[in-house]
Formats: sequence, structure tokens, C-alpha cells
Amino acid sequence: MFNRTVNLEKDKIIIKITCNERSHIKEPKVIFKENVEDSIPVELREKVKLFSKPEKILSNMRIPGHAQECVWVYQVVKDTKPETRKNTTRRRRTRAVKKNS
Repeated sequence: MFNRTVNLEKDKIIIKITCNERSHIKEPKVIFKENVEDSIPVELREKVKLFSKPEKILSNMRIPGHAQECVWVYQVVKDTKPETRKNTTRRRRTRAVKKNS
């Protein structure tokens, strides 16, 4: 039902998924609900970041908000540095001043 093509370029992975339009009433209505990240090669799954995704839903129906062709673009991140926590200083609260009565 859904046709996938995965193109590997220099630092981008382009995943294009298409489906045929529903031409008869007897054909079932189908919506794409699978995980797109399963199409990324295993060795690059931890090294990619989503760059762009389609705004419309991928399906075989011709209604507003649905499309028969969608493209996801992932960018390969070269150096993944672990996040470091900033050294923050703790501030002491000032004590309440006692009034002499």
C-alpha cells in the first residue's frame, strides 16, 4: 500500500512515502500510522535529528489536510556531545530582620 524510498545524501536522510489515491468507494480508507524512524538505517538512528516533516497526514483519501505523498528530512549530526550541566550557585535566603519593640 505505502511505497518508501530512502535517499542518503552527504549529511541528510530523505524519506519519501507515497500511496495511491483511493479511486473506488469499495477500497478501504488507509492512514499512515507507522513510525518513520524505522526506515532510517540502524547505524545512523542515534545520530540523526529531524529537520523537516510534512504538515499533512499521509493517506489514500482526497480530503483537506491529507496528502498522498509526504517527505521527512533528517540531518546527520556529526559530533554528539553529552549535555553538561552548568555549575549553578545556590543563594542563601536572607533571614527576616527582628524588630525591637
